[in-house]
Amino acid sequence: MTFLELLKRWNKGVERGAQSKFALAIGVDQSAVSRWSKGIAPGPDMITRIAKELKIPPEDLMESFNSVPGYRDTQK
Repeated sequence: MTFLELLKRWNKGVERGAQSKFALAIGVDQSAVSRWSKGIAPGPDMITRIAKELKIPPEDLMESFNSVPGYRDTQK
């Protein structure tokens, strides 16, 4: 499952508006959520916060980025 799919699930199955709602929920700019939705992994300081809001283990969150074609790990 990709991050975008996780985000849609978090937003009760609705993709529209999910990025801005999620950004507000975790206290980041919507552009950060947009980058993550495109497969750019967040920094390690954000992984736990994002996973907690999505109610998934951090490992599952990281796997969601690995399943995106063109995935770019910002930690390298």
